Amino acid sequence: MLRIFRALLVLASWPMLAQAVDSHLIYLNNCKPNGCVVHPGNDDAVTHTSSIPNQQSTVTAFAFSDDTFGRTVGCLRAAFARYDVSITTVDPGQLPRREMMIAGSPQDIGMPGGTGGVSPFTGQPIDNAIAYTFANTVGDDPDGLCWTAANQLGHLYGLDNEHYCPDLMAFTDGCGVKAFTDFDAPCGEFSDRTCASGAATQNSDATLRLVIGDVDPIFFAGFDPDMPAP
Repeated sequence: MLRIFRALLVLASWPMLAQAVDSHLIYLNNCKPNGCVVHPGNDDAVTHTSSIPNQQSTVTAFAFSDDTFGRTVGCLRAAFARYDVSITTVDPGQLPRREMMIAGSPQDIGMPGGTGGVSPFTGQPIDNAIAYTFANTVGDDPDGLCWTAANQLGHLYGLDNEHYCPDLMAFTDGCGVKAFTDFDAPCGEFSDRTCASGAATQNSDATLRLVIGDVDPIFFAGFDPDMPAP
């Protein structure tokens, strides 16, 4: 089944500031209890500034249970478990991070109805930026929320969409549990195309290992994270 709204990719219209140091931190924000105010401008998660909305906006709070959010968080931790990144649900304050708002509806920030997620994208890693998974549109579905969020976070690490169903960077589902795969896949949404990098294919796992780094195998060995049911 196609979920077009999951992976809408928006090219940010504001210039991106160069990042000298990668934060290695992901903040999953459900915007409870009162929503999240975001300001338009150059991406800066610390100051709640985003290149996506064109005016000050409030992303409404996550509409579902703590259990649904917790299962979504667990799935995302499993998806990123092999990479040198920490995932938190506690506001890191003044620490730079990639922030994923899992909350609200696309109309909250002026996006078309039915959009499931959106992120700034340049084809290069963008640190200290906000991406969005519109939970109240995607629905009470931990797998769908997780896979949408992972896809949009992938864009913040410079990953393009892939035309390869098992990968988290693909639009399509119905092929079991998704992951960042060690596979040279064509880019594209519903057909093959050249990747934003200019290459014919993209390996999402290899790219993340290069951009983020690996978890020390001594600590990862034997770890078999719970994954969402297919």
